[in-house]
Amino acid sequence: MHGPDDDVEVRLAQLEGLIAPAFKKVRDEGVLPSVRSDDGTCLCAFVAMQLVRVPKYGEQFSLLIDKAMKQAYSSASNDEATDLESLRIRLTDPVLATLKALPYMLTGILDLRAHLISSSSNVFLTSDNPVVRYNQYCEGIEHSGVTGVASKGLQLFVPLSPRHYLILYDSSTYRAVAGRFTRKSKAVDSDIDQLNKIQLMSAEDHIYFSERQQLQDILRLLPEVSDLRDIDRTVVQEYGQDDNPSSSLLHMYEQMENMSVNLTFLRVRGKSRKVPIWDRPQQFRNQIPRIETPSNFGPELGTEVVTFSRFIGKR
Repeated sequence: MHGPDDDVEVRLAQLEGLIAPAFKKVRDEGVLPSVRSDDGTCLCAFVAMQLVRVPKYGEQFSLLIDKAMKQAYSSASNDEATDLESLRIRLTDPVLATLKALPYMLTGILDLRAHLISSSSNVFLTSDNPVVRYNQYCEGIEHSGVTGVASKGLQLFVPLSPRHYLILYDSSTYRAVAGRFTRKSKAVDSDIDQLNKIQLMSAEDHIYFSERQQLQDILRLLPEVSDLRDIDRTVVQEYGQDDNPSSSLLHMYEQMENMSVNLTFLRVRGKSRKVPIWDRPQQFRNQIPRIETPSNFGPELGTEVVTFSRFIGKR
């Protein structure tokens, strides 16, 4: 999964060894680390790493590459286009490719505020794709991606143990009902159901739970999310440059599943609710600092402003 040798796996294990003590403190003490402390950064590093290292994320990235390549060459002659459609274009090691985005992921989520959800019994599920990106602020938006790391309203749902659940959220868009400095809440039954449905929706093949009796809850909740699973939500749209017929722009994104999230401990701020729904995807939470890339990464972008408004196609 991580390439032809064990080098990446060994490095990931080293990172996990550094991160593990921070998680043990959260589980044992039920308290989140201080903001911008070493343990707090470790917590974010684990979340960022878990986002990009799972097979499902790698497969989604491969699917975007497949659609982008086919759309880019869709204007070829009919015979060439037909041959292209019969192929499946994919990366050899998709997870290895997505791991390269780890610095961007970590840099992008460091400003999110953490909130710890707890339960007195073992109720929380986890899965083989446990860290889930969501955006309650942009529910219903389908024409654009709304879960990028710089998106306004981003939320990250992270099960930590059968009794602890971590949520990272954009504090400029949401407020925690428990208060800014408490940073933890007790889950009620409706919260538990919603957090578990998020895992059922996100899982690729496996769900994990600690008590046998939880199976009944899983069977009860699964029909509510079955229509959201196994749907291809990757989108590639092509727009032609207005003043150059040979130039076009590919807009690639993943549509967010609309789960109508309504948690008792997290609310959209009043000023955020006033923003028209169609304006919300255009907002950015922050400006991610530039990360230097290798000199052979690609050509330098110019400063000329051009527009792309000619719709060409979509996949």
